[in-house]
Amino acid sequence: MNTITLPATIQDLGDYAEAQGKTIVDLMPPNGFTLDKSTFGDYIAGYWDGPSFQGDGWKVTSQWTAEHGVTFYVDGNRDNAIQGAEAGKIAAALAEVSALI
Repeated sequence: MNTITLPATIQDLGDYAEAQGKTIVDLMPPNGFTLDKSTFGDYIAGYWDGPSFQGDGWKVTSQWTAEHGVTFYVDGNRDNAIQGAEAGKIAAALAEVSALI
């Protein structure tokens, strides 16, 4: 049997937000983020996957949680270094993620 700790009603969500010193809006993911269903059991620990961007040898991924807000990761392919010429493209991808905050 699985237990879901997600607030069941808007009132529950409001009470939960108030107890955390936040508003309901603070507990809602930005537009364009989708729930990672493998983490659905606990609303606070649940991850919402956001946009990802990739280029020659790199990828930027983003996530949102109620606890941490929007976070992002910049990864190179395997152990390969990312070429300096890609820096502007990575910066543009990070700017798009930043606009979601």
